[in-house]
Amino acid sequence: MSRVLYDFLSESFLFRDDYISAQYGNISEAQLESELRKYREHALSRLDELRSNLTTSPSRLSVYFDSTASVSTSVLKQSALYYDRAIMDDPIFRESRPHDPMPEFRQMVGHPRKTVDRAALAQSAHFMKEVTPMVAGGFAGFAPISLTHEPPKMVPLLASGNFFEERVPPELRAFFDERTSAFSVEVLPGGKGYVRHGPLAPCRHIGVKFGDYPSQWGYFLPQLESTRIIDEERRIVEFVQSMPDTPPDETVFLNWVRQSKNLAAADLLNHVATDVNNAAATRSYLCANSAFVADLLALERTSSTPEEDIARLALRLELPIVDGVSMADLMCIRSNEGESFEIFRTELAAKLRDIRHVADPAAQEAKLRDLEHDFSVTQVERLSQQLVRLKRDLWPSLALGAVSMTAILIEPQIKILGLAGVAISATAAGVKYLNSARQIPALFLWKLKKNLRPKDR
Repeated sequence: MSRVLYDFLSESFLFRDDYISAQYGNISEAQLESELRKYREHALSRLDELRSNLTTSPSRLSVYFDSTASVSTSVLKQSALYYDRAIMDDPIFRESRPHDPMPEFRQMVGHPRKTVDRAALAQSAHFMKEVTPMVAGGFAGFAPISLTHEPPKMVPLLASGNFFEERVPPELRAFFDERTSAFSVEVLPGGKGYVRHGPLAPCRHIGVKFGDYPSQWGYFLPQLESTRIIDEERRIVEFVQSMPDTPPDETVFLNWVRQSKNLAAADLLNHVATDVNNAAATRSYLCANSAFVADLLALERTSSTPEEDIARLALRLELPIVDGVSMADLMCIRSNEGESFEIFRTELAAKLRDIRHVADPAAQEAKLRDLEHDFSVTQVERLSQQLVRLKRDLWPSLALGAVSMTAILIEPQIKILGLAGVAISATAAGVKYLNSARQIPALFLWKLKKNLRPKDR
């Protein structure tokens, strides 16, 4: 699904462990930007192939992490216990966006020059390299989702006679008004960054935030000095602007804040709509990264299906036994113990189906914790005992096979028919043992426990 991306990365210095550890400190800015540009061009040239590989068959369970999500390896491994596939934004592609398309404009408004965030890039490369076994196993997949959220190359000229309120649907107005906050922002000397600067007051830089949504929106208010029509036929106009040290008039400021909130809300809605469409196109459950988005999407629905509730509860489970298992072992067990995995998932879904009916959030959380303990400790220990009993019950058949085969080695004159009969008997007993073991829901977790590193047991 994402192997076309890894085809490039496996040959790139972006995936070199020593470079990642040093956060590419030995690479010049020009080299880093060049390599990221090549990676971006590679991904864009294979975009159709990436899109076609993202579609999930209706019979498979897929989770799509929204474009703001910072997915951890722990979350991925927990997800692998229930879902067939996880789709994520390509974090390296996100870092490949060209910087400073209008450097002079950024300098005028006091914004620092954009450079490659080496720490973020190293973290992204480390993550993508760490989850390679999950990509190879067909579980994890990356796509350049952030491409749909990138700003235009040219700054658009926008106008509205209603402070852009038309950008927010009337039925969502109250929802956004209750959850939107604006605050003053101060540009650090030399344009080296920004800091939140106390409560909202007349100024030239503000930030807009929506509840616990991880992204924030920044706006600045230059002063228009003059306007001159250069070519009316070609619709070319020259604007002369400056960034005064003095704040604007209070009325102008409040109107600007009002329209900034509306523009930010419209942009957020566009982000969420894109994630919803992507999740729908890939037949995936959308995993929102904030309560704000979850509440926003809940406005459109009066109820949820049992399958959606179960999928949501599955993401809230935290089975400690998984954390100590390597991704390679987890993918190997999922592949080799497919029947056991399906039995485990069916049992898990049945337990979660009961929990979804618990209305009280605290009681529901307690039920989830009990379920975690049941699967991680009680059922795993019960499984070990059941396997011992299975081996004991089947031991006569297995022992007969072993003894007879030994006799064959000693007495080569034994009839071929006898050899075949003994082999069939031993094989049948072994198959019966394996089939019996596989019917126990916790076998999948027990297999994981057997793969724990010694320090994690």
